[in-house]
Amino acid sequence: VAVGDRVYATLGLYAPVSVLDAATGETLQVLENTEGTEEIVCHQGTLLVAVRGVSQDRKEEFSRLTGLMKQEDSPLFDRDSAEPFVQRFRDSERRGEVAIQAIDAQTGSLLWKKDGSDAAGLRTLTLSALGDRVFYQRGRDVVCLERGTGRQVWTAAAAPLRLVWNGGVVCADGQTCTVLSLKTGEPRRSQGTRLSEVRDAFVAGGSLWVGGFKPFPAKRGPAWGPYFVTQFHPATGE
Repeated sequence: VAVGDRVYATLGLYAPVSVLDAATGETLQVLENTEGTEEIVCHQGTLLVAVRGVSQDRKEEFSRLTGLMKQEDSPLFDRDSAEPFVQRFRDSERRGEVAIQAIDAQTGSLLWKKDGSDAAGLRTLTLSALGDRVFYQRGRDVVCLERGTGRQVWTAAAAPLRLVWNGGVVCADGQTCTVLSLKTGEPRRSQGTRLSEVRDAFVAGGSLWVGGFKPFPAKRGPAWGPYFVTQFHPATGE
């Protein structure tokens, strides 16, 4: 993530977050207790990071996999023989405990942290921020927190969180697109997506766009078919 004259990045798979000078690449600071960071959001001076604990098991499986990659006749070069090794690595990755941290972007000090049941089941790429609020999805629940304190404001059971913008929190699956209130989490409206699987949601040109796949009518081609986008009026859902 690049903001102003700073770049926030992990310099390795399990590395902590480093703060770099954007002009020179010089490392200005390494943030404590951020090893295993998988997502970074920088919003109004606050770094929000999703961290997956780096256990010895994870390190050993990664070392095993990289060692196999260096072999001349590695089983990883064949899909069938690679599958058990890759699956074992993925299983070890999923066992890492997840936490969300809010960090002062200037000082690197920890503002608050959500771990244990507060972060278990964090859905990938749902960590978002808007104004003085932080949003993410934990299992089936969308969670809204105060950005400054981490205090929970509301939770709401919803389809996968796709987008947070000033019109609401957009949650969509293959059947419906629902917009939740930013203040309360209550559904403001819901409508069909005309899709069988949703992959994207974004706001552009005065419209809300929801993209994904429809059933593929012919036998040829991928099972999910070509990509389609449904365009909605952002205020009415029409």
